[in-house]
Amino acid sequence: KGVTDTVVLSLEEALDHHEIIKVKFIEKKAKADKLAMVEVMQKATAAHFVGMVGHIVTLYRPHPDKKKRKIQLPQRDTTAKSMS
Repeated sequence: KGVTDTVVLSLEEALDHHEIIKVKFIEKKAKADKLAMVEVMQKATAAHFVGMVGHIVTLYRPHPDKKKRKIQLPQRDTTAKSMS
């Protein structure tokens, strides 16, 4: 039935509680359809697309309260490294 308001609300609640979630597509089988729905989910929840394996997509959104974050991502090294 697509990404309904109820689905978005459920995603919001799950992301607030867990930060990283898996969403299983039951009816949509075509990869293009799933990716289109993922794009809608991302925009509606401000989540990041982590990956997709088969019919399961993983989304991540850090908790807005830094003290409540369960997942700590490693810091990227922004300095340029020489390849020589």
